[in-house]
Amino acid sequence: ALDPVHIGAGTGADSKAKDSAEPSPSPSLPQPANQADRVKGRATCVLVPPARVKSVKNALEAAGKLDKSHRISKSTVTSGMMAVPVLEGYEVAVDLPSVVEEEAPMNKLMISSGNVEKGSRSKAQRTAARHGLDSDDAKMSPRNLERLGRDVLIVPASAYPGATEGFWADLARAHGCERVARKGEISPESRIRRSGHELLHPPHQDPESTGPGSEAWITVTEHGISQSFDFTRVMFSRGNVTEKLRFAGLCNAGERVLDMYAGIGYYSLPALKKGCEVYACEWNPDAVYALKHNLKDNGFEATVLEGDCRVRSLEVTGVDRVSLGLLPSSEGSWPQAVRCLKPDGGWLHVHGNVPVAEASNWALWVAWSLLRMRGEGG
Repeated sequence: ALDPVHIGAGTGADSKAKDSAEPSPSPSLPQPANQADRVKGRATCVLVPPARVKSVKNALEAAGKLDKSHRISKSTVTSGMMAVPVLEGYEVAVDLPSVVEEEAPMNKLMISSGNVEKGSRSKAQRTAARHGLDSDDAKMSPRNLERLGRDVLIVPASAYPGATEGFWADLARAHGCERVARKGEISPESRIRRSGHELLHPPHQDPESTGPGSEAWITVTEHGISQSFDFTRVMFSRGNVTEKLRFAGLCNAGERVLDMYAGIGYYSLPALKKGCEVYACEWNPDAVYALKHNLKDNGFEATVLEGDCRVRSLEVTGVDRVSLGLLPSSEGSWPQAVRCLKPDGGWLHVHGNVPVAEASNWALWVAWSLLRMRGEGG
């Protein structure tokens, strides 16, 4: 995602206005000089001036919120700052505005990012060997095993296709997880973008059931916001946690926000926490179910518009911001997004998959396209 583009009548595009103080993840990160000593993995970090590192570290340790599987290191995102890795709920110990996800060096060669399971290679190897499976299968390396929430281990789609339920049960115990799932592929042709994950352990007894208490229902909490969903039906990425925070930081209390691809509330919930009035469009019925649950669970109220956002968004006018969080592109809904803005303009938060070398040209093309739509009356 690039910076939002501001669209106003006769005002042109301003892609650097309000969010210039927020750091954006670097497109390329330096490789460690000695990979054997400095394995890296993504971590949630607070950015701290060098002079404050010791006091922040002590406060986090006292609260049990310091991520000790990563080392404190120089930030690869913001020059002159130190990145201190933290665990979920770190806010009880420190109140720091700058939170990023970046590549941080590991302690003791343990991969741990909230996404990638620490020390998982040796555990997977030993479990495979006990079951007579290939213990050197590269697909079971630490970088390919992910943890979703607190208790779900995600294995690659092609890992151990002939493994028995006993193997998956042992793998779950080895990693301290209650559930194991095979990673699914999201079809680019899918209209509702189901996750495709397959529950391996415990065996999925009732795939038709969903909601709280069902076998694949999970809750992930990020910065005080609970997000619950059925992980076999709905996609979820921990990688956009930084963008969620950045988006929330740009929102102001009282603003009207339209989320055209709401999902389970990735951007709607942070905006509501900031005190915005939110209209959330979504057409995946499983995501709509989770979205309504999450609104109630977090004590928020929003207008949920179920169906095609290009149609339902026409019921909304005069908004300050529109979130267009669809990858690889949300271009198909830009005309409707422009029409929903206030007469004097507003902000469109446009996401897209773009090669780093083409990012600047893409941003200019987006701004030109949106301004043309505005001039043509959307």
